[in-house]
Amino acid sequence: MKHAAEHSGYDSNSAMRLANAAFGKFMAYRNDVEIYADVMPVLTRLRRDYLLCSLTNGNADLMQIGIHHIFHHNLSAERVGAAKPAPKIFREACRLAGVHPSSAVHVGDDPDNDIIAARAAGMKTIWDRTGTLQSWPHIERADAEVRSLSELGSHIRQFAAATA
Repeated sequence: MKHAAEHSGYDSNSAMRLANAAFGKFMAYRNDVEIYADVMPVLTRLRRDYLLCSLTNGNADLMQIGIHHIFHHNLSAERVGAAKPAPKIFREACRLAGVHPSSAVHVGDDPDNDIIAARAAGMKTIWDRTGTLQSWPHIERADAEVRSLSELGSHIRQFAAATA
C-alpha cells in the first residue's frame, strides 16, 4: 500500500501514514467476526476435557475477536516461522500441548493445509465441512468429517478412547 501511495505521488512519510491507516481499517474489519451461536458452547465443553490450540496462517486477532481465552495456546505462522502445510507448526502445537502427534487431533477446513498436512505430521484429522468446500478433492480422506461443530466432541472422544 505504501508503494501504491508513493506511485500515486505521495512522499514516503505520507505514503506510510496512509498505508498504516488503511491496514488499521483492514484489521478492524478483519477481526469484526460474528461468532455463531454454537461455537462458544462447543469450544467451552471441549476446553474442559482437552487442551485446545489454535493454528492459523492468517492474521486474525483472537483476543480482539473475543475467543482467545478458549484456547490454551494460539499459534500463528508468523510466530512459529512456518505456515501450514509445513509440519513445523503442527509439531509446535504438539510440543506446547505436551503430546505426541499421534495423540493430537487437528480440525480444519482446508484439505491440503489442514487435513493432508496434519496427517503427514502424524495427527488424527477432522474435516470441518461447514465452509464452502463441499467435495473432497483427494483419494485419502480425513479420519472424520463434521457438518456441525456439535459433532466434534463425539469424534474427539472416539479418538481419545482409541489411543488410551
